[in-house]
Amino acid sequence: MLKNYLKIAFRNISKNKTYSLINISGLAIGIACFILIFSYFYNEITYDTFNKDAKDIYRIYTIDKTPQGIEKVARTPDPLASTLRNDFPSLNAVSISEGIEFPVRIDGKTFNEKISEADPGFFSFFTFPFWEGNPKTALNNPSSAVITKELAVKYFGKKDPIGRTITLFNKYPLIISGVLKKIPSNSSIQLNIVVSTEFRKSFYPGYKEHWWSSGRNTFVKCMDKYTPAELKNILVKTKDKYLPGFLKNRENFDIQ
Repeated sequence: MLKNYLKIAFRNISKNKTYSLINISGLAIGIACFILIFSYFYNEITYDTFNKDAKDIYRIYTIDKTPQGIEKVARTPDPLASTLRNDFPSLNAVSISEGIEFPVRIDGKTFNEKISEADPGFFSFFTFPFWEGNPKTALNNPSSAVITKELAVKYFGKKDPIGRTITLFNKYPLIISGVLKKIPSNSSIQLNIVVSTEFRKSFYPGYKEHWWSSGRNTFVKCMDKYTPAELKNILVKTKDKYLPGFLKNRENFDIQ
């Protein structure tokens, strides 16, 4: 039966080649457009959802009143995350700096790679997939570093990267403690090399104590302990308590 249907269809197509070509082309273009639109839509609605607690994670952003008008930026003061953790112990907060290129030396070769600084609990907060290492302890050591699998292959080939050393600024050795799997393309945080915030503190003790310095992204988990409204109230109290006088009337914090 199916064979007969195929024969009839083929004969009709052969008799009406132009008409058939238009119909088949239209159908193919329609299906292709649908697939592209669906792929884009799915990519957008699943942004960052690979994180286990994605629905409870909020990013804090800064509302800055400038002479040119209101400016909203993702960057927050460097001490914000640690202050929230200290003042509200049950509030889970972490921060990370945006990746900036620095020279990294491995086995006599120098590479310029984007390096981010994250709080030690960063990989417990976010569920980035690990290829090797323990995400809960990967950044506990101030001299540790987490790299992507792509960089591990680039630097060491088939050799095990865990425990190997890379040197930052041709001066500071860092031991690889973890290797990340490929990060989803629809992650708002993209990583290459991640070091602990404690690393810079080892040679710059005053780091992350300046409220006027805004170079980090801060994230919090509300979970069952705090509602978004309570979190906003906490941010108001924190701003009033810690921001220097010249910033109190200029900056505010909000969540998204």
